Amino acid sequence: KKSTGFDRDAHEKETEEDAAKEEMKKLFANLCSHLDALSNYHFAPRPVADEADVQNREDVPAIAMEEVLPLHMSKSRGVAPEEVYGAGKGRASVLKGESEMDQTERKRLRNAKKSSRRKARKQKEADEKLISKLQPGLGLNNPYEKRK
Repeated sequence: KKSTGFDRDAHEKETEEDAAKEEMKKLFANLCSHLDALSNYHFAPRPVADEADVQNREDVPAIAMEEVLPLHMSKSRGVAPEEVYGAGKGRASVLKGESEMDQTERKRLRNAKKSSRRKARKQKEADEKLISKLQPGLGLNNPYEKRK
């Protein structure tokens, strides 16, 4: 055998070793691919498959639509301002910011605030007058009372 230069047993051992080496290389490449995907340090494309099998299914939609709101968002953050504050009547039913209002709306809002302040002040003065009539030492007649 050795005189001819071809050793059949040695050749069979080499082919078995080569097959084992190829299998180990594939396993190691698969392991490295999984580790790259887990660690995500750098982009490692998936190994190229031999051929993809394409199947058409009738029960699955062609396009997967996304939700309008993210999944991690709570339900309370997804409602409109009208739903949070409740529906108003008349002009109060429309929620507007300062930048959205025109001049007449701003004037109307300012006059409404002024009239509500006037009304509250008149009510407070009426209460003080009533207290001063019922108890003369207190209220408007007391010179030592601190005014606001």
